[in-house]
Amino acid sequence: MGNELGRSLNAPYLFGGDEMNKCSLGQYYYKTIGEAGSPISVDCCKCSLSGDKNILYSLPVFQGTDNESILLFHFAPDDVTTTYAQKAGISADEKGPKASAEISKSETIKKGSPLVKMILARSKIDITECKNHNDLYNGYCVDCILKDETQKSRIKSILLHVHGNGFVINSNYNIVTPSYGDSK
Repeated sequence: MGNELGRSLNAPYLFGGDEMNKCSLGQYYYKTIGEAGSPISVDCCKCSLSGDKNILYSLPVFQGTDNESILLFHFAPDDVTTTYAQKAGISADEKGPKASAEISKSETIKKGSPLVKMILARSKIDITECKNHNDLYNGYCVDCILKDETQKSRIKSILLHVHGNGFVINSNYNIVTPSYGDSK
């Protein structure tokens, strides 16, 4: 790894400078990724959905753990009311039928609320093996990280971290909430 790459792999350079700001989610880098001139990719590694570097701020979470991530978010520009649902169903096995229900809820997102749009998942690669900035983190849109079985622990941790402090929004602009009782 060259010296230039080594110096540029530090988090302040990649994610928005040395200055930090605080919001309801925690401490985030003061500049957007675009304002910082970051070389980090904000494209989903599964579906190639792209984020806008000029509006996305970055917030590190779970540092030093297996779920270490960077949340990419922006602030809601206006008040918006949306409805989301927790789904359920009916199934049967040798013990008989099992029923479940659907609950929907309206939620008002207030202007200035943090909206998590993408997650940069810290890869398992050793920093000395990095060839470029994007070796350290794999970018996921919300829809793809929810489907990725290898990311279940990470996304559950993120949903619980964000719940009550901001919102996780998928590519259809729907709020994604934690599902309680799911032990998988």
